[in-house]
Amino acid sequence: MDMTKAETLRFLEGKLSFSTVLPSVVFSVGEWRKTPSKILSQIKEAFSGRHIIVRSSAIGEDSEKESQAGKFTSVLDIPSLEEERVKEAIEEVIGSYDGGDAHQILVQEFLTELEISGVVFTTVSKTKAPYYVINYDAEGKSDTVTSGSKGALRTYYYFKDSPYPPDNPVLERIIESVKEIEGIFPGKYLDIEFGVKKKGEIVIFQVRPAVVEEETSVPSRISLKNALDLLSRRITVSLDKHPGLCGSTGILSVMTDWNPAEMIGRKPRALALSLYKELITDSVWAYQRHNYGYRNLRSFPLIISLIGQPYIDVRLSFNSFIPSRLNGDLANRLVDYYVSELRKSPEKHDKVEFDIVFSCYDLDINDRLKVLLEHGFTELDLDRIKFSLLNLTNDVVSPNGLFWKDLAKLDILERKHKEILSSSLPVLDKIYWLIENCKRYGTLPFAGLARAGFIAVQMLRSMVASGVITDEESAAFLNSLNTVSKQLAHDFKMYRRGKISKEKLMAKYGHLRPGTYDIRSKRYDMAFDSYFPPPSSENEGDDCNDGEEEFSFSSEVYAQLDKALNDNGFLITGSDLVHL
Repeated sequence: MDMTKAETLRFLEGKLSFSTVLPSVVFSVGEWRKTPSKILSQIKEAFSGRHIIVRSSAIGEDSEKESQAGKFTSVLDIPSLEEERVKEAIEEVIGSYDGGDAHQILVQEFLTELEISGVVFTTVSKTKAPYYVINYDAEGKSDTVTSGSKGALRTYYYFKDSPYPPDNPVLERIIESVKEIEGIFPGKYLDIEFGVKKKGEIVIFQVRPAVVEEETSVPSRISLKNALDLLSRRITVSLDKHPGLCGSTGILSVMTDWNPAEMIGRKPRALALSLYKELITDSVWAYQRHNYGYRNLRSFPLIISLIGQPYIDVRLSFNSFIPSRLNGDLANRLVDYYVSELRKSPEKHDKVEFDIVFSCYDLDINDRLKVLLEHGFTELDLDRIKFSLLNLTNDVVSPNGLFWKDLAKLDILERKHKEILSSSLPVLDKIYWLIENCKRYGTLPFAGLARAGFIAVQMLRSMVASGVITDEESAAFLNSLNTVSKQLAHDFKMYRRGKISKEKLMAKYGHLRPGTYDIRSKRYDMAFDSYFPPPSSENEGDDCNDGEEEFSFSSEVYAQLDKALNDNGFLITGSDLVHL
């Protein structure tokens, strides 16, 4: 492909059945210097008053070794009849060259009515893996992808030996047109710039060699196909109806519920994923939900690992928020409703507990449940849901509820931990019992406390929605809470001021590490100086509140809250709720 941009497009003219190349006027810098008037006349005649784009077509602009995309100027949306503006655009493009009369200028019609536009690579540049990689702008802007500007950018990977066509028929036609161009340049990796007109016509703006890594090791296409076939079957099974679950279809997410994307990352190390599954998402999560009055889903792992990437089985998660007292038919319809709502609003996948599911009773539950009436549920259904949620919520937050029992278990963990470490057990036995105790007295009660935390936040929101408190009072209350992160910030500031020792600070926080489940990340006590600057000799003041402000609700608020809780059937006072 030892051709310029313009020469390549001219070479493709008349050879394409699934796409087209726009008519063009092409000339060299030398020709422009000799006969500018003649070239301007050619442009006027060729484009008949339509707007044009003046593009670079430099010698050696692109090669298999190096891409100079974006190095040279292109000038967009120029009226072809306005000679001065056309001349200015041509001179601007020439000015971006490094001299030389052989460089070319390419003039074409400027298209504005595009459905989508983008770039296709006929391989993955870093691995040479056999995929078509389509980067495109769904808003149809012709330069979003190539200029690197922000827009509605999307990336689509399509395996070359896939037996399935793309779901999007436009992408299917693009791939068909790219395959045709590949046949014209056999054995070459290509970088193809395209646009799709509103009526579906595919226009090729540029074809150049794709720059790929020289030394790469990629599995064979057969191995990749076998792996993808297995992956496809795994996904199909996970989305199909399951005899032990409510809901007719499934859905997967990286951030719902126990949020693996945040907790261990999108592509965690095998040990990090294994630890997370063992400590929480294989069984502990389900034990906790069942203990708190939700459906019994023990033996159902929450995470599905797809080629090393962890996904939450969201249908399973939705099942786990169904109170155990609800009958099967109503539970089925609820899960189907939840899945449908998430499909309609996938941006809510990291906040389903607040925006989609009904997982606890609160002060505005009557208003929130009304949306179900628009989806085939009856008033009797709503009453059953409310009754089951009220019983469940009372069991968790009442003065002798499950929350308090879980809180007490955390004290047992520290004692058990010390007993195992100081024992004469073999190392592997110690590891086993440390993990077992961590699950029983650590992650299991922690999961319960986290669930109670979600309930508390939902209750606080409902206090605002029902008019018991204001938004400002809610914000002030949240700011007054003494959270773990505030405690760490406070203690670190005390250390910086020389008021507590390094040993005392590390005794409390030394076991922590960024990336909790990644043991390659050093603990705080293993790389202290990397995480904590030394104490300051400067006077930083004596205020160690770190922005925390004291706050308490008025007696009038407590009176209103007591009445609202009592009217709704809660077995807890306003003071008990606030001090959860």
